[in-house]
Amino acid sequence: GYDAEAKKSVRKAAHGLRLTKETALSIASKAVRKVFIIYIKRARSAKNNNESAKELKRLIAFNTLVVTELVQDIKGESADVSTEEPVKEDITETEEGEWGPLQSLRKIRPDKELIEKMGKPGQTEITLKDDLPERDRTDLYKTFLTFCLTGDVVNIPFGAQITKKKDDTEYLYLNQLGGILGLTGKEIMDVHRGLAEKAFRQKAEVLLADGQLTKARVEQL
Repeated sequence: GYDAEAKKSVRKAAHGLRLTKETALSIASKAVRKVFIIYIKRARSAKNNNESAKELKRLIAFNTLVVTELVQDIKGESADVSTEEPVKEDITETEEGEWGPLQSLRKIRPDKELIEKMGKPGQTEITLKDDLPERDRTDLYKTFLTFCLTGDVVNIPFGAQITKKKDDTEYLYLNQLGGILGLTGKEIMDVHRGLAEKAFRQKAEVLLADGQLTKARVEQL
């Protein structure tokens, strides 16, 4: 982990080599992004969506607990200074617009109480924006969003399965993942919109399977 000794080593190396903050951050970025990619590869090779989401949670934890402090040390910031979340403002400006009603989109804007519960947000100086195509990054985000919406499926004896209910803290992780992946507010909204439309179509197909469109069924839609 990134403990006190590691912090001293970073400061000593940067000072001894007379590195500028920009140069030190660039060197750290290359190393950190290699670790990010390892987590991404594990998530992609996971046997199912739940296992993939768990690997992404490990990526988020690594960014929050290790990389954030590393970046703050390089920049000479106090550990108490929280970094900004890159997509929050962009989404806030659009929330009252076309996609305001999307519940999943509102949930990634955590309230103050939830932020205090989970701790400071992760750094967003080092991202995977230039390491992965947009399609790959949005697919990874969609994987974790689906996990947030559906819950964690657990196998129990006799071949049965149960779904563990998720709480809103998962959406805070999702928000941080969007930052790590370097997604813009528009890209994030497009993912939420796409899943909402897919869910609506699936519900409509079930309700209209027999071709009967009743008033009660319309209300369910």
